[in-house]
Amino acid sequence: MSVADDTRTSLAAAAALLAPAHQAVGDRVLHAVDDPGAYVRAHAGALADRGIDAPVPDLAWIALIDALADHRLLAELDWKEDSAEIRSQLRGLDSRPSVDPWVLFEEGDMRLPTHEFLETCGRH
Repeated sequence: MSVADDTRTSLAAAAALLAPAHQAVGDRVLHAVDDPGAYVRAHAGALADRGIDAPVPDLAWIALIDALADHRLLAELDWKEDSAEIRSQLRGLDSRPSVDPWVLFEEGDMRLPTHEFLETCGRH
């Protein structure tokens, strides 16, 4: 098996693990691997927002991130987001917990720095 085959297999496995009910996520990643030029043309609008107008080495990874976001399975956060914005982004995920974890937080937790707030989210 070549490095390219290993990469393709690994990306397909990651997509299946992260979005088991969304075959379209894996299909999109493999499209970026198999035909980067066609992928860039097909997703020109979204890629333009990232400053991409031609195939780049990490295109398949970007395809995975964008596909997960499009299916509301991922939220991209800036390291300095405040807790209200983080909560808003996390509440919008289809993969959010069925029980609202915010009721478990103490008032002081809502003012933590981003990384500490996300660690607290993970514990709850």
